[in-house]
Amino acid sequence: LNNIQFVSGQPLKIFNASAGSGKTYTLLGDPSHPETQGLVPRTIQDIFGYIQSHERTNPSLKFQIQLQV
Repeated sequence: LNNIQFVSGQPLKIFNASAGSGKTYTLLGDPSHPETQGLVPRTIQDIFGYIQSHERTNPSLKFQIQLQV
């Protein structure tokens, strides 16, 4: 994650679109194929990768993750 505002807790609205436009597929992707993962699984991987990299350099850091749907 290169956007520190996202990491620091700033609200983020991804999009608002009409029914049948592919929002669910964009967010989740196809779980049976890693190369077609959506935004949610990719973002979760990036968040935990970010945490792991910072825990190694500063083990005293604490992280809190919240998700609102």
